[in-house]
Amino acid sequence: FILLLSKFKTVLLTMNETLYLVIALFFASVHGHMYLSSITIGGQDQGERNCLRPLYSGGAAGTYPNSPIQDLKVYTRGLIGSNMTCGFLPFAANPANRKCSVTAGSVMGITWHHNDATSSDDIVEDTHKGPCMVYMAKSDDGSGPVWFKVYEEGYNTQTSTWCTMRLRATKGYMEFTIPASIPSGNYLIRTETFGLHEGNQMYGAQPYVGCAEVTVTGSASGSLPSSDYLVSFPGAYSYNDAGILFNIYNSFTSYPIPGPKLFTSSAVTNTGNPTSNPTSNPTSNPTSNPTSNPTSNPTSNPTSNPTRGV
Repeated sequence: FILLLSKFKTVLLTMNETLYLVIALFFASVHGHMYLSSITIGGQDQGERNCLRPLYSGGAAGTYPNSPIQDLKVYTRGLIGSNMTCGFLPFAANPANRKCSVTAGSVMGITWHHNDATSSDDIVEDTHKGPCMVYMAKSDDGSGPVWFKVYEEGYNTQTSTWCTMRLRATKGYMEFTIPASIPSGNYLIRTETFGLHEGNQMYGAQPYVGCAEVTVTGSASGSLPSSDYLVSFPGAYSYNDAGILFNIYNSFTSYPIPGPKLFTSSAVTNTGNPTSNPTSNPTSNPTSNPTSNPTSNPTSNPTSNPTRGV
């Protein structure tokens, strides 16, 4: 009897996990995806798609493609493929409309959206739980081991909250710090979120990737991180990494954030304005919605990310 009861519990758990996965797959087919919408510098929103690498074409006016870099049938098109550098090729290989200037050591904001930059946008479906990361590269094309991680946020065990869920609460807005110690020059900023609602199966994790182009100023004597911080995209992840092949439907007490160790700088000169909502640029798209609750900045969340890229 005890053996039968144990088997029955196992069947129930499997059915429960399957139900969650079916629900997640349904919502993934109808909505829930996301795209990099805008960046905020010095508290000023730079406007929809300004200083960002192009997305692939398609969609109605004012909306942008928001698909993950995932292919369950041809896995080389997914997170080990060349689309992982800055987004879908050949479009993401083209330069941004301009480069935005940002000071080393300052706070920079990023805004994600689901369909468009409106106040009613839901950012991402709440089944799409997963981490957020930000990388930088002093490179024009992002090829080779040039990327270093400057921000990461995974799962907060105290609040049982994923980074993607916090983005829903902040209308897609998040902040990180440009390292104060890096040299001045042109950089790519690669921002990324993961949906792990299918992460319990091989090739199931859904990365969303977008790149910004910036010119870092104010740090002429800085230096780049050493080689042990640097990774390539593609190449930084594999499908069986602990934080990518990860079952969010099971009980767990911690989450291993994918990628290399976080690069931190020895000093920060905060010239941004993280304590107030970013102000929309009057010359940019008026539908952009960078407003967020700045007190929800994950720097107040020590359990999800004990060290930040500063």
